[in-house]
Amino acid sequence: MIDLHQQILTHVETFLARVAASARQAAMESLAAALGAKPGGRSATRGQLPARSAGTAAPAAAAPVSSPRPRPRLKKGGKRAPDQLVALVDELRTYISANPGQRIEQINAALGCKSGELALPVRKLLGARAIRTTGAKRATRYYPRGGSRGARAKPRAAGKTAAAKKRGKKK
Repeated sequence: MIDLHQQILTHVETFLARVAASARQAAMESLAAALGAKPGGRSATRGQLPARSAGTAAPAAAAPVSSPRPRPRLKKGGKRAPDQLVALVDELRTYISANPGQRIEQINAALGCKSGELALPVRKLLGARAIRTTGAKRATRYYPRGGSRGARAKPRAAGKTAAAKKRGKKK
């Protein structure tokens, strides 16, 4: 009985190994066909794509987006390097000084950015009191402030201003 049981296990393991090998080979052939290589052919090193034959053309590259200056896109949730952030803050301050009274959509178009990319630089400039705003939400317009304070200047204290304190008091 033990001998019969051992023989059955051996046959099952052999069968499963053949099925797995066949499935692996079929998957590799299908992948090779999708990539334009000959079935059963192997690339020179692991991780390389197979070479294209003379009859297949390379896929067309995506057309670049026409913007004034293309910026590298970050993966979602990725942080910008501090030097990139400082450069964008300086560029934004310079642009607002040269073009006062523009809305964020106009600034985005000119700098080739998205609103989300400019949110932090705008907050830094507002906190450093390098720029001022008028309006609210989408109607917000940005103006440079007078004086020599820049984005790297010490931001104002986080407490309420005198006017804000007066508004909050009840009589």
